[in-house]
Amino acid sequence: MEQVLEIEGMTCASCVSKVESALAGVEGVERVEVSLPLHQARVAGGRAGELIAAVSRVGFGAQAREAAASSDLLRAERESLARRGAERRRAGRRFGAALLLCLPLLALAWGGMAGLSLPAWTAYLQAGLALAVLGAGASIFQAACKRALALQASMDTLVALGTLTAFGASAATLIRGGGQLHFAPAGMIVTLVLLGRWLEARAQAETGSALESLLTLRPERALRIGEGGEVEVEVSELRPGDRLRVLPGNALPADGVVLEGVSEVSRALLTGESRPERVEVGDEVAAGTVNGSGSLVVRATGVGGETRLAEIVRRVAAAQGSKAQAQRLADRISALFVPAVLALAALTALAWGLSVGVEAALTAGVAVLVVACPCALGLATPTALVVGVGRAAREGILMRDAETLETLASVTHVVFDKTGTLTEGAFVVERVQPTAGVEEGQLLVFAAAVESQSEHPLARAVVAARGERGLPSLAATEVRAIPGAGAAGRVVGKEVRVGSPDWLSGEGIALPSLDLGPGETAIAVARDGELLGQLVLRDAVRPSSAAAVAALRALGVRVVLLSGDRRAVAEAVGSELGVDEAYGEVSPEGKQALVRRLEAEGGRVALVGDGLNDAPALASASVGVAMGQGTDVAKASAGVVLLRDDPLAVAQALRLARATLSTIRGNLGWAFGYNALTLPLAALKVLHPVLAAAAMAASSVLVVGNSLRLRRRALPLGSE
Repeated sequence: MEQVLEIEGMTCASCVSKVESALAGVEGVERVEVSLPLHQARVAGGRAGELIAAVSRVGFGAQAREAAASSDLLRAERESLARRGAERRRAGRRFGAALLLCLPLLALAWGGMAGLSLPAWTAYLQAGLALAVLGAGASIFQAACKRALALQASMDTLVALGTLTAFGASAATLIRGGGQLHFAPAGMIVTLVLLGRWLEARAQAETGSALESLLTLRPERALRIGEGGEVEVEVSELRPGDRLRVLPGNALPADGVVLEGVSEVSRALLTGESRPERVEVGDEVAAGTVNGSGSLVVRATGVGGETRLAEIVRRVAAAQGSKAQAQRLADRISALFVPAVLALAALTALAWGLSVGVEAALTAGVAVLVVACPCALGLATPTALVVGVGRAAREGILMRDAETLETLASVTHVVFDKTGTLTEGAFVVERVQPTAGVEEGQLLVFAAAVESQSEHPLARAVVAARGERGLPSLAATEVRAIPGAGAAGRVVGKEVRVGSPDWLSGEGIALPSLDLGPGETAIAVARDGELLGQLVLRDAVRPSSAAAVAALRALGVRVVLLSGDRRAVAEAVGSELGVDEAYGEVSPEGKQALVRRLEAEGGRVALVGDGLNDAPALASASVGVAMGQGTDVAKASAGVVLLRDDPLAVAQALRLARATLSTIRGNLGWAFGYNALTLPLAALKVLHPVLAAAAMAASSVLVVGNSLRLRRRALPLGSE
């Protein structure tokens, strides 16, 4: 079972690497992913107590909570966001205190450098003010001490060594009674570091805004209808089967089925679909959707952590906390980064000390310590992923993990299953053609008896046609699905087969030919080996399908259409939509084989499907994309789930994945380039320690700020 640890004290990529290594070493742990912007570790396996102890041994704090089976996942995630908000406020208070103390310290230092005649006691006042500033940054030194006791080093170690060296050297000079004082640089370094931490905390809080938006969808209280009337209760008290009153304008507190009333619900924040949908008795509704103008009575079917909203939050949180391949290189470098900087600072100080003197050694050594920024390395990838995954969720696109997003950005082929993706999947029976001696109603009743136990769109259409005609229903037993062909079962003691004409022809049953138009498909029905007749059904193309195909081709992707339907139907729909290739009469195994062939030829394939028979191909593709109204098996097999049934969302997901990967590359380029440039400048004494501290603080903030641009970046569905 996966667990989430809230990690305290992480400030840079080096911290992430140490926490990850500590957790990976615990017995029973199978997988660990640590996120710096979320301050979380997701761990598969291990015991909570042992995991917390392992984190503590390397100098960090941890609190555990269960990720997957929480009775109220939404509450747990809210508490996590609240903790990060509290840390942001603490960071602001620390910086504010340091700034108030640092301003008079700088005034005294600059007054002395400007040639003003200051009393001797002002030197001691500078020492006191600098000590107070260091006190405001006590969290830095406490963290450095914890790392030292655990024989570890981090960003806090570099800052603590730099500032304490400057303060200690100045204190020694003051006691000796002569020489240059560095109290102001020591205070400025701490103040600038605290400023950077506060800005980082604010920016990181914004990266989680999408998840926070989801968490605010579900109300805290609900109106439960009992024997004594309507009573307002906490949402956590709701149980499946409860009857709930949902007033106009209120959000639904649970998943359920409408028992009374007619209204419309808005799912804009949940799926990205802005148009409200009409609901009436018998319709399903989801927690977090907003009721329109009518009052509804709803029977709860999913509450707490079992709602669709909770599943979306679970998937978004897991994806935001996952680790991309691009982060692996940064992690390997960061594990060596801090020790390398310590060695460089020591060599720099030694070289300047031997060639020029102690003053130069102090300035250059401190500058090297404080200019290094492993924070930027640690934040480059995860902040972009958190924002990218969150932006996708707001658009109604759920990513399984960071690797899925990376892979999606590089796909070369998008393969659509036809029914339910590019077409509505809402078939209607257009014609009933029984054989001689068989009545239309008899044909429909026998077909519907077998199809009533299937969720296939064709089966639903047959059952609906029987109901619309007011025909009686028969029970079928021993029903079995024939993948890619149809279904069979026993009805009133007779063997009934319902499926594709080709399947029944292959079973030795003679079928007359039918004149089918574009978009039409046929189902044949046989009883005890004799043909009862055929049903002709039609499926409409989705209004946005042609635009989706055009958008994907504009992005340089080849679009392929697959269907188990007749070849002529598949080719007609493919020609209408402008796809590159169209294949009909393809079995589930055939879909999987085509995906494997395309990938063997060097392509990277995203397969879009919604049915049970798409699951093997979805699992085999580089990226599986499931439509939101598809089967649970399809969604479980897919890396991407579209919450709205709009093929344009596929193009939007691809565009967003590419934008996120581009942001990651830019962040990593900046993080590596910044350190490669500034460390030599600091070692050559070109950068003063105060400027070095300002550059270090700015580096992290720039990386996070660049990631935040993804929240508002335009994603036109055209060429790059």
